[in-house]
Amino acid sequence: MPELIVAAGNAETACVALLEKLGFVVVTETNGDVEEWVALRDDLHLRAESPVQLLRLYSMRQDRRANWAPADAEVEALLERM
Repeated sequence: MPELIVAAGNAETACVALLEKLGFVVVTETNGDVEEWVALRDDLHLRAESPVQLLRLYSMRQDRRANWAPADAEVEALLERM
């Protein structure tokens, strides 16, 4: 049976710990009623709704480098799947 990991409190804690191990300072910022998580490092700033999303952004950036934005064909393929 495959391992199951759920985006819950313990996973968020692990994501913060990993981002900090990778050299980020992780903080929360509140703007009105909106709370955002921010990961800051000299070379990269990430902003998202949760630590899990921060790590997703980091993973995407690591894989795709500076050209992380989707190509038109990728957008079209995703829209077809929806």
